[in-house]
Amino acid sequence: MVTYQPTSAATYARSRPHALGSGTYQPILVFALADQEYGIPVGDVQEVVPMARLAQTPFQPAVLDGFLNLAGVVVPVVRLDRLLGLPGKPPNLYTPLLVLRHGTPRLAVRVDRVDRVLRPAEGDVVPVRPDESFNGCVCGVSRTDGRVVLLLDPGRLLLDKEQQVLAEFQDQEQERLRALGGAVT
Repeated sequence: MVTYQPTSAATYARSRPHALGSGTYQPILVFALADQEYGIPVGDVQEVVPMARLAQTPFQPAVLDGFLNLAGVVVPVVRLDRLLGLPGKPPNLYTPLLVLRHGTPRLAVRVDRVDRVLRPAEGDVVPVRPDESFNGCVCGVSRTDGRVVLLLDPGRLLLDKEQQVLAEFQDQEQERLRALGGAVT
């Protein structure tokens, strides 16, 4: 079982400097959601995959879009717009899913668009205290080139109870996939 250690605002802003030079922060994958830009450290994203057919389960939580079969591993896909209380857009063939590297359960989040990789310079990131955002999931704000990017801590996107419920649904869906011999659902 992998235990994810949430990234504090100070760690987020100052750890793992980019190899291209001093004074820059770790690279951030910037994506759009409801006409606002958000970012997650590149190191916390395993991969970006296009929208696929998702398996549905009865009585799944509203924030759960379904389950992605990623090379035989069932990955819950969370609607980040619903989680953050934002207006949603219907998915299309080009809707990206960000598969996060850490966490139990392993998780993918549905976003509207992946935009770019940002390498903020010294002074471009303002830390946000955990008590200033829902569940402390926003840990910083980057202001670069006149654009504002809210920096998310992937380890704080879900409450403990939400993680537990998703893990139970994931276990059930993984068992179904095993029973089908690994067939895509």
